[in-house]
Amino acid sequence: MTARRQRALLYVDDDPEMHQVMRLILGDAYDLTCVFSGDDAIVLSSLENFPVVILDLMMPGLSGLETLKFLQDKNELQKVIILTAHDTKKTAIEALNHGAFRFLIKPFENGELHGHLEEAFDRHKRDSDVREKKISLRELLRKGLSRRQSEIALLAIQGESSQEIGENLGISQRTVEKHLQMIFSVLNVPSRSKLLAKLAKGVGQP
Repeated sequence: MTARRQRALLYVDDDPEMHQVMRLILGDAYDLTCVFSGDDAIVLSSLENFPVVILDLMMPGLSGLETLKFLQDKNELQKVIILTAHDTKKTAIEALNHGAFRFLIKPFENGELHGHLEEAFDRHKRDSDVREKKISLRELLRKGLSRRQSEIALLAIQGESSQEIGENLGISQRTVEKHLQMIFSVLNVPSRSKLLAKLAKGVGQP
């Protein structure tokens, strides 16, 4: 995949004016493709690789939530940013529970959108690297980590914050930080930024 295609971004919204707005906001920063429906998004995503999708929640026909479920079923690494003018906590939680990466309310700040996009592309790359290097729970256990430490290490190298890891595993952020310090000590790395390279080294070797 070329560097340009690595920045491939799919925007799904039934409003043609929003397509124009998005093109103006994003300029040439991304390889942007716009479609008008969830059905189009699903078909196109099966033909091309879009690391990140911006998906409007309220659309006629297939809704944003239904589209999100289809997209996540087809490609769990794909990062979907939900965009909506309806600021409801219930809807936001439902979207996040179905795999949405972030939730953005219209009207939004341009900087906020760019920030979410950069974070999404970065997370996609991290997740892809982890999968490509086939780092598994079993591999981490073989490196001397406990099961809990291995679970935390996997989430850390996928870009999860300590708070997010704690929420995923049902433990406190402070407990996560303590485990991370032990992981760094066992693996002899100075920080979480060095974890992926360390864990990928020698994967699959006895």
